[in-house]
Amino acid sequence: MVAGRAWCVATDIDHLSTYIGCGQDCVRAIMGEPSPETWAVEYADRIDVASDTVNQWPATR
Repeated sequence: MVAGRAWCVATDIDHLSTYIGCGQDCVRAIMGEPSPETWAVEYADRIDVASDTVNQWPATR
C-alpha cells in the first residue's frame, strides 16, 4: 500500500497506453507488480507511435 493518494490516470485514445502520474513510492509499487507491462517515463519523453520500442506498430519497425 502506498501512503498519500496524489495521482492521476489517463488513457490515450490514439495510442495503446495508460499513463499514471504519481510519486516515486507509487511508481516503485506499480513497477514491482509482474503485470501489467510498465515503463517509467519522464515529463519530456516522447509519447507518439514511434516512442514505444517494445510494442512497435508494423510501420515503425
